[in-house]
Amino acid sequence: MRRRYVLLGAVATAALVFGVATQVVAQGGGGSKVFFAVMTGGKEVKAGESAGDPDGRGAFSATLDGRTLCYGIQVKNIANPVAAHIHTGGPEDRGEVVVPLKQPAKGDPGASAQCVRVSRGRAASLNANPGNFYVNVHTAGLVNGAIRGQLFARSR
Repeated sequence: MRRRYVLLGAVATAALVFGVATQVVAQGGGGSKVFFAVMTGGKEVKAGESAGDPDGRGAFSATLDGRTLCYGIQVKNIANPVAAHIHTGGPEDRGEVVVPLKQPAKGDPGASAQCVRVSRGRAASLNANPGNFYVNVHTAGLVNGAIRGQLFARSR
């Protein structure tokens, strides 16, 4: 039963993101990118060690059209999230929050989606170097992050 909800959440979020992507292309925004991150607890870092939930998994997908970032987050096998963000930093870095995200209400499974406006500079840096950013989801017990994934992009 739980697997069905995870699959349903993933399909719904993918439909939202790709529906937005289709709309962006139709409106002439074909030069924008689609961003992804595969999140696990093992990718969280603390002094060079894994610091996240060892069972936690998740996915992030987004489109950026100009300054509008529309995204979806799916999580499973973590406690209920209390925050989610895009941070600056490479795979071994703990960077500052640069885009607050709407966290899923539940952690096993859970999903959220939203569109937010980012600064021109942030949009330019995301487009130019998505690998310099990561997404993570925090829980009350893992305040530095339960799951994390490095951003990567694909041009449409």
